[in-house]
Amino acid sequence: MSKLKIFGIGILIFIVLTGLGFATGEIQAIYNRTVGVDVSSSETDKFHASKGYVDGMIQDLSKYKLELAQTTDSTARHAIISHINEEFSNFDENKIKNQDLKQFLIDVRNDNIK
Repeated sequence: MSKLKIFGIGILIFIVLTGLGFATGEIQAIYNRTVGVDVSSSETDKFHASKGYVDGMIQDLSKYKLELAQTTDSTARHAIISHINEEFSNFDENKIKNQDLKQFLIDVRNDNIK
């Protein structure tokens, strides 16, 4: 056999194996385990920095503040405060332009509101 035929057979085997990898989803699975994780993480970071996300979080915080102000039951108040701490645990309070709302979040995080 000539070197050209061996090279051609090698290329053909490579193409077939690559095609099978795409057909069975193995190539996509490998991509997701390696490069895909970084892509997903950066997309999540971009989303969390977006105006829509920040505005939505601020709106939710405002609703929780109003709900907390209207609630007198200590168990319900504790549940609202716990929920705020959980939902806003990674939220940067410096993104909140309203100083009253910003201070509310800081007070909740520092356990100054009961």
